[in-house]
Amino acid sequence: MTKQVTVNLFDIVHSDKTQSLTQTLETYASLPLDQRWRSDLRLDIVKNDPESQRLLETTVYCMSFAKGRPIGPGRLSRDTPVRDVDLGPSENFGEETAALYISNKKWFLVLHNQYGIGSKRMAEYFNALDPGNSLFDYALFPRIDQAILNKLSSMKNFVEIEVRANVGAFGETEDAIGESVAAAANQSRAMRLEIRLMANTPHKKTNYLEHNKVIKFIQSLLNKSSAGVDKLKVHCDDERLDKADRILDLIEQKINLQFSTSELQLLNHRHTFDSKIALLRRAALHWNNTLN
Repeated sequence: MTKQVTVNLFDIVHSDKTQSLTQTLETYASLPLDQRWRSDLRLDIVKNDPESQRLLETTVYCMSFAKGRPIGPGRLSRDTPVRDVDLGPSENFGEETAALYISNKKWFLVLHNQYGIGSKRMAEYFNALDPGNSLFDYALFPRIDQAILNKLSSMKNFVEIEVRANVGAFGETEDAIGESVAAAANQSRAMRLEIRLMANTPHKKTNYLEHNKVIKFIQSLLNKSSAGVDKLKVHCDDERLDKADRILDLIEQKINLQFSTSELQLLNHRHTFDSKIALLRRAALHWNNTLN
């Protein structure tokens, strides 16, 4: 089976008090590499992408995040055991994650690397440009297929919601349900929480959850990049729908594209930066033509 790589689409948002991401990227680009470290992260590459700008007719930045790893793999050959990789005294292993920023749409595309960094830490990195400055509040929100959100709004008779997320996400929802759940969990100093809200006791199907409040609660969770939401399912008893369509898994509906790893070029056992950006560029062009 051919291995796949995934490009995920995020919306980047921030308040009016925060400068544009373009300004922040330009500032990072002006710093020497040794001054770009924030914790174990660094923007190794951040620059304009002329080809993407030509095709999309807007300012586009391509970038590569590096994450330091003190422990990594060894060298292996067909007839020898695994051996050390000869690193210098000040060197570590490094994981790379490529990304593309489309300025006019405020889209942020990330080529997923399970050993690299995710969207939450990328936003934290941007917010740490000026350590201690609380005016930076960038957040990256996964884009959800609008057709799925429309389907959610049209569903009737919600009977159950399943959610697993960071406790803090519930408190940030500005919603009575989320705030109550967070307050209860905070008493035990819990960090993550999984809940099921059910309208009925076992073997009864006469009650339904409040439709508008459920919609508001779910949308609030989807709009929190810090949520760490890895489960969000809605069950309904809408007789207009087939049984298979009465369960909606919103986490599975994040917008992404998959490509064969064979489309990435290898050089010295690493995928080249240019080939990663080429895949991100293709995804950006596709979404630019298909999404509102």
